[in-house]
Amino acid sequence: MKKILIFFISTIWILSMGCSVKYPVIGSFSNYNEVFKGQVDSNLLTGTSYIEVNAQVTNVKCFGNSSVTYIPPISYILPVCRGQRGIAMLRCDDGRIVDSHWIAQSCTSGFGSGYDQKGNRFTFTFGMTETEAKAYIDKELTIAATKPDLPPIYKPKETRKEKGFNTGTGFFVSNDGYLITKVLHFLVSA
Repeated sequence: MKKILIFFISTIWILSMGCSVKYPVIGSFSNYNEVFKGQVDSNLLTGTSYIEVNAQVTNVKCFGNSSVTYIPPISYILPVCRGQRGIAMLRCDDGRIVDSHWIAQSCTSGFGSGYDQKGNRFTFTFGMTETEAKAYIDKELTIAATKPDLPPIYKPKETRKEKGFNTGTGFFVSNDGYLITKVLHFLVSA
């Protein structure tokens, strides 16, 4: 009993001392010419991670968080991560949002997939060595180059500004088409 108690105390101490690990993540959209490369900063004790990736073709930057949603029962007895599942959400500076699910092969490696708000499929893998990551990126970039460019996400504010389109409220006061708006109201009462 004493050995088991020492084992658990040692495991908790080791996890709390070195619970933050960083490892690479690589992903791509299935139908488009884009590959993302970045890093996961994971806290193994809390099961949460911060993710940051950069697009290799368009230089779009994405960031987000991930968390464990399922822990296999064996993990409560032995400190293993294989089989854990989780969710991740990335927000990109082009307005894109990617929601995904993943499954762990170890505490620092696994794979997953998800979709952006337009339904474009995104697949990824995490925890490769630098050599494996480079080979994977080179292979994915070659495949992605044969596909169309990743379409931009609709940004209403920028589109209205670009086209000179504005919205507002008002009401007609005559049959001749005279309109009163809130802005005009402020001008009249000033």
